[in-house]
Amino acid sequence: MKRLISYFSMAALVLAMASCTELLPQRTASVHVHIPGFTINQGEIRNTKAAQNAADYADVKAITLAFFSGSEKIYEATQLRNDPSTYTSFGDFTCEIPISSYTLVAVAWNRSDSDVMTLTSPTAAAFTSERPRETFSVTQTVSVSGTTPLNLTITLNRISSMLFIKSTDPRPAEAVKIKTTYTQ
Repeated sequence: MKRLISYFSMAALVLAMASCTELLPQRTASVHVHIPGFTINQGEIRNTKAAQNAADYADVKAITLAFFSGSEKIYEATQLRNDPSTYTSFGDFTCEIPISSYTLVAVAWNRSDSDVMTLTSPTAAAFTSERPRETFSVTQTVSVSGTTPLNLTITLNRISSMLFIKSTDPRPAEAVKIKTTYTQ
């Protein structure tokens, strides 16, 4: 009988300890991410700017910021330039996240009304539209190690843009595709 009481006492103690750890609040920290601009590298093309201010660069219509812990998305927010209810200052994000190490992912793009972007992992995004768009991104490791607010300033790099090729040569009727090759 003593053994049975001891067993139930131990089980009750383990359950009580488990429920107490769930009641303890998880420590979080405020993280502020400021995106002041976008880096545009166009190589040897003259009269191009190397960087653009986020507030002035009209070709970016949306910015998404996310924090991943491994493959799990911990936080995500999207700002739409033409919807001021989604931001206070375009390119500034503030969130509360648990103390840990994360992969920060930020993507900015030229968005149309029907174009939705979904971050499917720290290294992949899916768009609902197949049209080409101006796109910028950055991925970096962030360590939130204390409850002191963390301030980050990041610049996104261009990862895709649209290229128009206009040919004035007559096209043979049999030609249904044109292939282009890019080299450095």
